[in-house]
Amino acid sequence: GFVDRSIRRSIVHTVIWVALALLIVVVSARGITTPIASVVSSPKRITTADLSHEVAVRRSNELVDILKASAEMQTALRQSIEGHELAQQTLHDIGESFRVVIDNALDAVVAMNASGLITIWNKQAATVFGWAAEEAIGRKLHEMIVPERYREAHMRGVAGFLSGGRGALVDRRVEIQAIRRNGEEFPVELAITAATDSQGTRFTAFLRDITERKEAEERLHLAASVFTHAREGITITD
Repeated sequence: GFVDRSIRRSIVHTVIWVALALLIVVVSARGITTPIASVVSSPKRITTADLSHEVAVRRSNELVDILKASAEMQTALRQSIEGHELAQQTLHDIGESFRVVIDNALDAVVAMNASGLITIWNKQAATVFGWAAEEAIGRKLHEMIVPERYREAHMRGVAGFLSGGRGALVDRRVEIQAIRRNGEEFPVELAITAATDSQGTRFTAFLRDITERKEAEERLHLAASVFTHAREGITITD
């Protein structure tokens, strides 16, 4: 599944037929005429991805040494392929676990590459911003969720970080305005991390819609203001 079968067959085919070439040289030089059907059939099976076949070793002469080396080589190749498949399966399992955690996070999780293209868009992002993942992934992030008046600053910040600077919003938690699909602006709590690997730099944003919290804070502020003004109008007499 994870090892490209055509590449695997090509590698095994090449190695085995090199061994056969050496065998032919030895056989020709020493005038050995013993049938080598077992040797020929083995690489044919290997090139069709049949790695369960073992080379039969029966004779106690130079041919035996070559057959033995071929058998050892076949075993080593099979073990190498099996080890690689196990490593690939482990990486796949880790990636799948990561995807499940991100997709079920309570916050909107949005990632973009160095070109500003969205690469991750979880379920909560779809709920908060109104764009399905298949609509958002591959598009410019600033065109999707950044209010127009902030877009230029956003692009300058990304460019500055990539050129060796420090982004104003990276590794910080801030409150800022975002925009939904319908054009509505709303407040979000934002945290951004940046990571660089073999595929380049990737920015991951964790966003939480704080509209209800802001409305509650505004109501409390209004109530406190009303109470303060009401108290100023109260006259206490003996």
